[in-house]
Amino acid sequence: MKIQSYPVNEIKINTRHLRGVFGGGIAGALLGFLPGFGPAQGSILAQEISGGDDDRVENLLTSLSALNTSDTLFSLMTIYLIGNARSGIAVYISKIIENFNLNHLIFFSFTGIVSATISFILCIKIGDHLIDHLQYVDYNKLTKFLIYFISLLVITFSLLENAPLHFILLAYVTSIALGLIPHHVGVSKSHLMGVFIIPALAIYL
Repeated sequence: MKIQSYPVNEIKINTRHLRGVFGGGIAGALLGFLPGFGPAQGSILAQEISGGDDDRVENLLTSLSALNTSDTLFSLMTIYLIGNARSGIAVYISKIIENFNLNHLIFFSFTGIVSATISFILCIKIGDHLIDHLQYVDYNKLTKFLIYFISLLVITFSLLENAPLHFILLAYVTSIALGLIPHHVGVSKSHLMGVFIIPALAIYL
């Protein structure tokens, strides 16, 4: 009987990419605390801190991953420290848990670390397999599915929260239109966040 052997994955830490981790972490911390500071600005800041023209792609991916992880953890910290949620998931958690205390913060932080560890292992185990099959994905159908799915989520959560559906749909269509403008005029989407800076600062002050 022939036994099939599988390649062994070696994990090596490239110290050149630690700068990307550090940059993403700093940007995520700022993203979690500063009003009017969105993911687009955070990614730009993370890229500038990470630098490294020789490893531009690797540093970009590393910094963005660190940014998203750091943003999630610091968003939970803002609920505990200042009682203000700074991300969508943090807002939902603050509604489910009215008195967010230190025990909740430790629990969610530990859960986040466990989830990151599991995703790291899954990425190593099935990453190569997914890369080989992604080329066969019909992105046109995938895009349409995501549009329908997100629209369904918007309507569903609006009804569950008893929100005015006509206002939600108006805001939804307006946000889609604003998101398409940068592609047509050739500017960065990060400029769209500028409209929130003054109102956000006025509210938090």
